[in-house]
Amino acid sequence: MELALYAKGDLRQRASAGLMIWPPDEILDQARTLVLTGTPEGVAFQLPNLWNPGAYLRPGDEVVGTGTHLGVLANRVDEFVTRAVR
Repeated sequence: MELALYAKGDLRQRASAGLMIWPPDEILDQARTLVLTGTPEGVAFQLPNLWNPGAYLRPGDEVVGTGTHLGVLANRVDEFVTRAVR
């Protein structure tokens, strides 16, 4: 199974599920509430991108995830609001 992630129309990640440290069925079998699987190469958080604000998502940007035999999941980034916690 190949997994891919597009941000703002650009391919950011593509990798085989076979490269995951744990197989998906084992991850889901052990999970109770939250599933964290890590990330393959191609993520934007790399040293050269620290000074490139265009590399990060902004409100209105679209993120599309695809998986062989899984289909497509598309999400648009909404405005992020930070509130002080007291």
